[in-house]
Amino acid sequence: EFWAPYPFPSIALDDPAFSRPIPRNSWAGASQALTALRAPRWMERYGKRADLTQLMRQWVKAIAGAADFFQQMDPVSGQFTPDRGGYSPAALVLTSFAWRLWGVRRIGPTLEWNCRPPETGNAVRSTLATERGTAELANSGEGATLKMDGRMLLDVRGRVRLITDLAGKPRWLVGSEPALVEVTLRWRNGRTANFQVLPDAVISLA
Repeated sequence: EFWAPYPFPSIALDDPAFSRPIPRNSWAGASQALTALRAPRWMERYGKRADLTQLMRQWVKAIAGAADFFQQMDPVSGQFTPDRGGYSPAALVLTSFAWRLWGVRRIGPTLEWNCRPPETGNAVRSTLATERGTAELANSGEGATLKMDGRMLLDVRGRVRLITDLAGKPRWLVGSEPALVEVTLRWRNGRTANFQVLPDAVISLA
């Protein structure tokens, strides 16, 4: 009852105290942007990466279809409660989730490459400067291309998270999708490798 179509409701969907219609600034059922913004902290820590992907997709979809950045939404319909708009936590949700879904991010001594075609079918490109060079990730309907200082590292086919060191050497594949995914890696020398990646799985590439 907490895994709503647009997670997470502030109380269970079947709780008699769930408030409908949902009033403004309500923690009696609405899915709050502040809750979504904080969700990656604990969901990543406890290995709930695939569920986090679902949550992020739903929030990005809802925000992209809204007229402004609002505080809260109906956890079933994804419709935001009208308010004055300009709610900065919702804007941060969109920014953070876009990087986590389609971007390259630095996590300590590693780079996290989120290889995933964008929902709209358009191409998405992200770059990140590090002391070892500029990492570049291009996601499109054809797959993902990983580069370091303009030099190709890998082509990736399949929705997956790839973890490398700061120089771009592959370390792990991480199952960040809610279903099994067929993944193909192709290095610049033409070598390929195929994997089946289950949700939340971590596969060593060492």
